[in-house]
Amino acid sequence: MGLRGHMRLKNAMCQEFVEEHTRACDEVNELTQLFNEACWYNFETTCRQWEQPWYKSWGGSYVQMLARRPIQRRGARPRVWYAGPVSDAPPLPPVIIYRELLEARKYRDFMAEQMHAPHTYAPGGREYEKLLRESVGVKEYDRLYMQRRAESSKMTLRPRK
Repeated sequence: MGLRGHMRLKNAMCQEFVEEHTRACDEVNELTQLFNEACWYNFETTCRQWEQPWYKSWGGSYVQMLARRPIQRRGARPRVWYAGPVSDAPPLPPVIIYRELLEARKYRDFMAEQMHAPHTYAPGGREYEKLLRESVGVKEYDRLYMQRRAESSKMTLRPRK
């Protein structure tokens, strides 16, 4: 296979990471939309308990919260988590979705780095060279080498008898 086979392998790995990054971006977009909807839903359900001088939500007003769903085919109806009057709407704190959104963003950012990892961490790559200079193992080897060198320079040679 040779070097060209090595390059094909790295490119194939990059392609896998690009596809996973695309899926992670879709997940972040979907969760962002869901989070925005949950914030509005939470606002409506919270307003029903307000007191003067703020206005309460009218209990008979209609509110709807769609369930999280994978991307659907054209013409398919989205699943509904709740649809009905505000007075009967169960609470939904947006922090639940926000935590998922933060994790999805971390994963998306991680996959953005991984898209180029097969090239940067392979021999000759930028991160590979950095690992050769700065990794913990290299630092420990350098420390041991300097320690042994210092010990050997302190040795005195005794004449042979």
